Amino acid sequence: MRIDLRDKTWWVALSLGVPALFAVGVLAWGMAATNVPGTLPDPSASPILGIAPDGQPVRLAPTLAPATPTPARRPDAYRVEGVVVDDLGLPIVGACIEIGPNGCREHSPRTDGRGVYYADLPKGDLEWDLHFTKEGFKPIVKRIHPTSDSVLNIMLGR
Repeated sequence: MRIDLRDKTWWVALSLGVPALFAVGVLAWGMAATNVPGTLPDPSASPILGIAPDGQPVRLAPTLAPATPTPARRPDAYRVEGVVVDDLGLPIVGACIEIGPNGCREHSPRTDGRGVYYADLPKGDLEWDLHFTKEGFKPIVKRIHPTSDSVLNIMLGR
């Protein structure tokens, strides 16, 4: 086969083919680079979607990076993590995440200085009621049925 560079057909094929090959390469690289098994969702990723007090999804501002890494997830549990903010999008420090109907206890998970929390829930075909509470805010209850690690971001209203 002989290529004649004066023929416009070859230039059209090159102008369409090279960018298409480049795009396929970038997509393949992106899929390979981001498909890392066992990684947890990042509650500080932007944009963050949360659940408002009325149950509607709402965009939240990204949180600060953690000062120390979150402890590793137990292998027999699913990790639920997220950020809790007020109706202005500011992180709520010390919000209690009650698991089940027992109320906020000394050992209940709480949000840190960035409004971020995490809870490890045992694997199984179970539903969990998570009660998000903080004095001065309306509590929110979310029923979840985790089948993998997940992010649940919450906005508490006054």
